[in-house]
Amino acid sequence: LFVLNLGYKGFLLGTLVGSVVYALFSVIYNLKQVQFPFNWGHLKAPLAYALPTAPAGILEGLGFVLDRFFLQSFISLEQLGIYSLARQFGMAYNFFVSTLKNSWIPLVYRMVAERADAAKVLSRLSTYYFLILISSALAVSTMASEVVFWIGKTEYFAMTPYIPYFVFAYVLYGIGNIYGRGLDLAKKTQYYWIIYALNFVVNICLLWWWAPLYGAWGAIAALLVAGICRESVLIGLANHFYPRKVDWASILKIAIPHLAAYAMIISFPIENLWLSTPFKLGLVSVAGLLSAFWVFGKSGFETARAYVSRKLKIF
Repeated sequence: LFVLNLGYKGFLLGTLVGSVVYALFSVIYNLKQVQFPFNWGHLKAPLAYALPTAPAGILEGLGFVLDRFFLQSFISLEQLGIYSLARQFGMAYNFFVSTLKNSWIPLVYRMVAERADAAKVLSRLSTYYFLILISSALAVSTMASEVVFWIGKTEYFAMTPYIPYFVFAYVLYGIGNIYGRGLDLAKKTQYYWIIYALNFVVNICLLWWWAPLYGAWGAIAALLVAGICRESVLIGLANHFYPRKVDWASILKIAIPHLAAYAMIISFPIENLWLSTPFKLGLVSVAGLLSAFWVFGKSGFETARAYVSRKLKIF
């Protein structure tokens, strides 16, 4: 498609062909794995569980394009391109968040199915998840200039001020994955569409208000405020239907060193990108290690270090 020079149509066509191939392979493979006589009755429980989430998925997808729809009337095409590129950079971090989610959800379901103390154990495991989420977010949000420099596209430096805010928007999704699991465990999935409807309404109202006044920054603010509202309601409902302790002390112990590292990085900018790279990576590493030591103590820290050491030896 690239050789045929089809432009954006080629991208869309390539995406379509790839999706069709993947769908066919997936259907054929899964049908071969079915080991019981097929019965439409088997679909009743999964559909009753999953269908209420469909409106939530549609509303979530619409939320991803709303900002560009509003902004095209209030900022230049060049600014819109830079804004879109910065959001794509944030999406790269979201791939990591999605990877964590794909590992986390099966673990949660298994814990709930096999352990009576699942809520207590999940509270502890959530702290590990949160530490990984925040440390990676700090690295991505502060290393944007270096990444642009290393790939040799200096004209993209204009997007770097936006990137930390898009990363934070996807951190909110990650926090929802950690502490918002509960509606599914309690089989209350009908509430998901209400949550995403709220997100959609808040987002579109704030975009209508702020995009004409503040342009790209107004759209970013709308995205973040809507995200905070969405995840707050999600976590509140999840913990109402499936109560479990949220370790606020550990959350603070993780957040404080990372916020301090971020403040130091933006307060002492280093123009030479060859020097700024080790400086930033060093601060990110120190923040992660301090958080781990502060939260888990010396014994927990040594256990984690020994685990990583064993994995590295195997590798």
